[in-house]
Amino acid sequence: MARHKMELRHLETADRHLAEGAERIGKQEALVARLDQDGHDTAEALRLLEQLRSLQEQSIAHRQHILEALAEPGDGVTIRTSDARSTTV
Repeated sequence: MARHKMELRHLETADRHLAEGAERIGKQEALVARLDQDGHDTAEALRLLEQLRSLQEQSIAHRQHILEALAEPGDGVTIRTSDARSTTV
């Protein structure tokens, strides 16, 4: 049971990190657009954006590992997180 609670805390943290990552990506996309609109070089900003997207993909995979630790695949257990997302594993 203690392990289950720990994994739920990890899931909440992962969800928070995903939300923060999405916000960072949105801000970086807006920055790239502004730089481009103003005629500036966007190469570095685009590289950072790609790194942020890659990190987001890794965070999504990490979240999935947490879900798998919470329930055996095929058990049909639904996990609801504090941001009202539901996932059945």
